Formats: sequence, structure tokens, C-alpha cells
Amino acid sequence: APERVQTTLRGDSKVRVGERIKAAKIRGVYSEGMVAPINDFPAVITQRVGTDVSELLGCTKHDPDANLPEVLRINGGKVKPAKDRNMEFPRYTKFTHVARSAFLFDPEDAVVVTEKLHGTSARYGRVASTGFLRRLWEAARRIVDRSFRPGTFFVGSRNVDFAQTGRPQREGHTFYGTNVYVKTAEKYDLQAKVRLGEVVYGEIVGPGIQKGWEYTPTLTFWVYDVSINGRFLDDNELDDYCSARGLNRVPVLDRGRYADFDGRLDMFGTSTFPDTICEGVVIRTQKETVVAGQRALAKFVRPEYRIANDKAGGSEWH
Repeated sequence: APERVQTTLRGDSKVRVGERIKAAKIRGVYSEGMVAPINDFPAVITQRVGTDVSELLGCTKHDPDANLPEVLRINGGKVKPAKDRNMEFPRYTKFTHVARSAFLFDPEDAVVVTEKLHGTSARYGRVASTGFLRRLWEAARRIVDRSFRPGTFFVGSRNVDFAQTGRPQREGHTFYGTNVYVKTAEKYDLQAKVRLGEVVYGEIVGPGIQKGWEYTPTLTFWVYDVSINGRFLDDNELDDYCSARGLNRVPVLDRGRYADFDGRLDMFGTSTFPDTICEGVVIRTQKETVVAGQRALAKFVRPEYRIANDKAGGSEWH
């Protein structure tokens, strides 16, 4: 929250921590917002009840960018920032809480509900080469080696892109103790599995990723979406893709009509992983749908998780 918003909260406020506002349980009721005198914020006085005014107030979800190194290594080759390929290797869809996104769904829409994992987002893609000579060489290489994958393999965190150059790199760099994005690509052989025009989006979980939410004893990767040539796969297609490529899909909790889950997503209170508090769920249409330029995709974050995350000293802030 900006300073002008912070000043409306007392220094001993249960929801204020430095420049951030956290979830809290006050008098037995979960609170995920704040109350402030409306006269202190003239810009919102004229807004209708129910309007999202977070942008007007300058309040955003705290999501620190990964402090990634300038150069990574993968399979002996150098990977370095490549910010000019965002159109072919885009960041994942921005989506918000289902309470703000109900207009995206029709009561009769067939939807799928998956568990939302608290790890670190990662994406992997293969983008077509741009140079004529490079494409010609790739075509010739493909003739003699059918296992060869043309194009450039990309590794990305939520906000940073890296491209495989194939050149040796002597210097080592680390993140999370070791670079989990590269390590995951190598563990699942994603350079070989991800084909031209594909972008795989998923969550990396395991030891050292998020305090209190390890899920698995070793680093594992869970796919939540895949796009091929710019088109996101339908629910059944995503199942088939993960099965064919030997990849984990985030746990599917249920399928049905949107009306079956509207206002009742808190029913999914148990994680599919042992001894783990369920963060929440993601709900989306089984058939990829776009409404008013937005994907029919929303999340429900459990207040119990937010409280537990704060107590554990986790990095998830809202």
C-alpha cells in the first residue's frame, strides 16, 4: 500500500506490517481488507458500492520479482535474458479472485477445479528461430536426426525470460541455493519434451521453495496450463498433453457445472498433499473460453491459508 494509505492505519494495526497489509482474524472473523475513512480518499467517493478501488488507491498484491542472475546454465549451455520474445513466450494470464470474476462464468458452464499450489511459477517454451540460415540449418538437421527440436528453448520465472544459446558457460550462478528453473528443466528433460510453438506453465514446489509448503520431499513440477501456437488447451487436452509428455498436472479436485461451485469453493479445504494446508483452488471452464477479453479463469484463496502463511513467515502477501 502507498504511504498515503498506510497513514490511515494505526501503527499497532493487526493488518499492517511495514508497507504491506496482511490477512488477519479479528474477533473470530477473517478479514482480508481494511476500513478507512472515505473522506481521506476523494477519488473513491464517487464510486459505486462493490467497485474495485485498489487501482485508484495504488494498492497492489505484493509479488517480489525473482532476483535472477544475468546468466544461467542448462545442459552445459549458456542461457541469458531475452526480453524481445515476450509475444512468443508470454507471461502467464493475470487473473483474480472469483468474487471479482463471476461475470466470466455462466451457471451452466462446464468447469474444472484444481488445487492452487504455493510454490514458484515457472514457464518453458520453444520459439521459432528468426534467421533464414538458422532455419535452413535446423531443417537439414531435422532430416538426419528426427529427435532434434528446432527453435530456441526458453526458461522463465513469472517475469524473467532466458534463452538457450548452446554456448559453454564456465561461471556458475545460483538462486534458491541452486537455480530451480534450470534444475527443473533438466530433471524433466523439458528441452526435449517441449515442441515448437508450445509454452508450458507450472508451479515448482519442494524443499526450500516456500517456507511451510514443501508438498513433496524433492523438487517437483506441476503443470497448470499449456498454450500451443497461442491457444490454451482445453481441460481434456491438458490431461492428454501431460500424460503424453510424462508431466504432472496440478491436482484436479472436481468437475461439474459452475452453478455447483458458485459461492461454495470453500468446500475444498483439504490439500491432496499430506500435512499441508490447502492454499485454495483455481476454477476455469473445461473448454477454453474468453469473455470480454478475459479468460474464464479465477482463483479462490482460503483465508485459513493466508493466516497460516503469515504465521509461518511465508512470502505470500496480499
